[in-house]
Amino acid sequence: MGIERAVEGGATGYLVKGTTRDQLVRAIRSAALGETVLAPRVARRLVARMRQPAPVVLTARELDVLSAVAESPLQRTPRTGWRPGIPCP
Repeated sequence: MGIERAVEGGATGYLVKGTTRDQLVRAIRSAALGETVLAPRVARRLVARMRQPAPVVLTARELDVLSAVAESPLQRTPRTGWRPGIPCP
């Protein structure tokens, strides 16, 4: 999304093409004061996108470890208590 890139790059706001002259002047003044300026449509899109959880991508090794933990029996150790019995390679 271009809006996210712009904000990550340091943009203080984002307006759409249909912004009126008066809205543009107010937005420039607000941005000069350090305020964030987003068109309502843009703000809605950003909020909706932020509410979506990011997919978790595990490496092959992380998947291997997770599978080993899920499949291994629990072992009792005096120092740490119960833990998965995962053999070390």
